[in-house]
Amino acid sequence: MEFEVGKVIRNKYHFFNAVLFLVTILLIVLAIFKFVNAVSPKTQSKIIFNEYNHSKKSSFAKVNWYNDQGTLYGDIDKYLKANIIESYLDVWDLINYGIKTKDAYGYEDLFEPKLAKQLMEFVPSNKDFMLERQNLEHNIHFNFLSIDRSMISFTDERIIIASQHIDGKRKSIIKYDTLAVQVLMNLIDGRWKIYKFKSIDPVHEVEIAKSREPLKLQNDIVGINYYPRANPWHEMWSKFSIDTTVRDFKIIKELDYNTIRIFIPYSTFGGGNVTDEMLVNLERLLDIADENHLKIMPTLFDFPNGYSINEFPAYAKHLERIISKVGNHPSIIAWDIKNEPDLDFDNYGRENVLGFLDFIIDKFKRFDVNTPITVGWSDADSAHLLHDKLDFVSFHYYKEPSELGKTFRDLSASIGYKDIVLSEYGVHTSNALFAFGSHSKYSQKKIINTLENSINEIGLRHSIRWCFSDFLQIPDKVMENSRNIKLIQSSYGVLDNTLERKSYLLPESSLGFLDKVNYNYISILLLGLLYCTLLLIGFISIIKTKF
Repeated sequence: MEFEVGKVIRNKYHFFNAVLFLVTILLIVLAIFKFVNAVSPKTQSKIIFNEYNHSKKSSFAKVNWYNDQGTLYGDIDKYLKANIIESYLDVWDLINYGIKTKDAYGYEDLFEPKLAKQLMEFVPSNKDFMLERQNLEHNIHFNFLSIDRSMISFTDERIIIASQHIDGKRKSIIKYDTLAVQVLMNLIDGRWKIYKFKSIDPVHEVEIAKSREPLKLQNDIVGINYYPRANPWHEMWSKFSIDTTVRDFKIIKELDYNTIRIFIPYSTFGGGNVTDEMLVNLERLLDIADENHLKIMPTLFDFPNGYSINEFPAYAKHLERIISKVGNHPSIIAWDIKNEPDLDFDNYGRENVLGFLDFIIDKFKRFDVNTPITVGWSDADSAHLLHDKLDFVSFHYYKEPSELGKTFRDLSASIGYKDIVLSEYGVHTSNALFAFGSHSKYSQKKIINTLENSINEIGLRHSIRWCFSDFLQIPDKVMENSRNIKLIQSSYGVLDNTLERKSYLLPESSLGFLDKVNYNYISILLLGLLYCTLLLIGFISIIKTKF
């Protein structure tokens, strides 16, 4: 009996071993099959094609289509046109991707086989550098559509391409090239493919925007930077309140400010696809300002998606959409292209940031030739950059009040005759124990008075205070989660977070003893006493040990 039981057990053991062996072999075969397909050119081609279908970087490129009547069939409808443009932009995405990666896989998906083979020969083989390219603009003249609607010819007479060499960590200055092609596309198996792709001489645009004279600010600016107290930064727009804006702008007018600087966060407004909701909110804000006889300086591209040229088409579309909607609004006195871009030099590279600014400045002047533009530099040391392309120069100042005069004179000497705007200055009133860098209400009043006396003495006609009110809270994704930093950044207001006036706006006689106490000094004193106490305890311990 024991023998029979052992035999059964052994048979079951062998059976399970056999099943395990077969399963293992099956898994190995499947893994090999998956690996072969994963590395095959055909599969890589599909991966590349799908990658660009998802990213759609060139879908934001500006496409001007000049006529809808061909020589054979006649009018081309908007649906067919949209499908052809999408396929054509996919072609350029793939070309640029191939040049960047030195990889021509996927060309056979979008080009006729013979043409794909020819184009593969032009893919650079040098692995020592990478060439980033991004199409910014296309200008298409439709030539003909065949009767069966399976063949189309057009001329892209002016293609604007941004490019940049990347060698290790070094990036070259962004360059812009203009070219043109004649294109013949066939509809094959439901997909438009390039059959002919011939380079021709481009038609160049007259550069009116670059030659326009600098614009002057029409009025002296006595301004305030604005976020609502309960919803600062991006929440100002995602939780936009007409009632709050009406109340706050009325207060700003009563405080004798004439200009408000606001911020337009790039992603919150929809990025390259600016949402109608955000445009309606922006227009309402501008209307409320106009009703209160206030001017607005919008600051664009707050929190952009980096400074890569791959984002340029989306940035241009974002800019054009906003300017076309509100660019002529009577309340807008000027535009600030970007807030404190010099703070991004270390993380993103100076040349990349300046290349982005140069691109946006040029685009802005194409969309709006009547409104002055500037860049809100974080420091006067950077404010001379690009001044020849801007209408006026803008910088922020949070340094020693007594040095403002020298800073202003040095900057004036470096930029010549253009207007200068001090677009941020202020002092926080974070005054808590062990929150070092604190200011009492009295010290805020004293420093602000010194700054504004200096502003008047040096003849600085345009200044914008930071900021309207203290904040109830600061969104975590805006600022690092540090109690001290958040206390400081939430307390720069002219008004406190109940919208009551701070000491800056009140007579000194109204300040009590506690308003003049600086807890920064008390913190230092307490730490000093603690240190002395520890030293004393240590000294006593040494004495006791010896005696």
